[in-house]
Amino acid sequence: MELECDLPKTVSDLHFLSRKYHILVADLSDVEARLKSLQQLYNTYHSAYGELYNMKGCLMKRMEGDPVNESLAFLLSQVTTWKRWAENYNRRTSIRIHLCYNLTSQRDSRINLRIADLTAKISADAHKDNMSMNTYVGQYFPIQSRN
Repeated sequence: MELECDLPKTVSDLHFLSRKYHILVADLSDVEARLKSLQQLYNTYHSAYGELYNMKGCLMKRMEGDPVNESLAFLLSQVTTWKRWAENYNRRTSIRIHLCYNLTSQRDSRINLRIADLTAKISADAHKDNMSMNTYVGQYFPIQSRN
């Protein structure tokens, strides 16, 4: 599988996207924590307010459902879902970055294998040339020993 794209730009764009997802997840985590705190504060306030009403001898009319608490629960659910999706997309982006690096590494390995093969052929040819030259020189210029 050959890479048909501008790989450095693609990886740079993916890293940029990954940073944006990290920021989004952090922001959503902050919103999630604030909503939980707000929901807890509302429930505490609502309980204290109800006790105060009961102490004065007033009858507090119980509503069917609590719209504020339901709204906070809905918002918390939405933020949790968005955060989960942002984390999912961040993982997908990370997988794409690793894929680009792996494909580049495979391509480099193939190139290195071709270079090694060609180097071995050049070495074998050089050895043959060296042996031929030795044979040629040996025929016309015999080596005399010094005794």
